[in-house]
Amino acid sequence: MFILGYHFPKDMGNKIPDEKVVELLDKDVDMSGLKEITLTMTQGKGHEPLTIKYTKMDTFLAKAMVHFFNKENDAKEEKYMIYTDRYQMSELSKRIDKDDETMDLCKQFDSMEQFRILVA
Repeated sequence: MFILGYHFPKDMGNKIPDEKVVELLDKDVDMSGLKEITLTMTQGKGHEPLTIKYTKMDTFLAKAMVHFFNKENDAKEEKYMIYTDRYQMSELSKRIDKDDETMDLCKQFDSMEQFRILVA
């Protein structure tokens, strides 16, 4: 089973405890010095892209996005977010994080719109 790019053993089945994912993120993701995650959402043909500034660096969602951004992105350039990863981040965050700003972003992630991410 793969969750957020982490491989979990087959004997764990399809029900990976949230705590196991959080444990790996806490170990792998350095949040020091990070102040903002910029997301750009394409809203369909004829619409201007929507820019979202996310500053809640103490949330599971922030750690998951930083992990996604850093994965295979040595140049630290803006990159497209894959829907499957967004969906996994959103579902876990809905169970772990409780603040309104994060929940609103999770609802945005559930859409089929395209997102680009940049971490600074």
